[in-house]
Amino acid sequence: MAHFEGVIEGVGKDIKGKLASILCILNEQPGLRTTMLSSKTDIPVKSVERYVKRLKDAGLIKYSGSSKSGGYFLSDSLVRE
Repeated sequence: MAHFEGVIEGVGKDIKGKLASILCILNEQPGLRTTMLSSKTDIPVKSVERYVKRLKDAGLIKYSGSSKSGGYFLSDSLVRE
């Protein structure tokens, strides 16, 4: 999880927990979309979208599949760790 350290620098404890919870859920249930992540974490959809963007920019997650049926997955580098 060394990649995760760069993502959480400068953010509060609350946001760190939310980012970590999104990663944990995607580890257990890959392929979820932002609406499902929102319902599983009780984080508003707009906030989940911001957190997902941050995780994507850091290379920790990726979107795979079509725009209508795809979802988010942990990146290959994160899965290998």
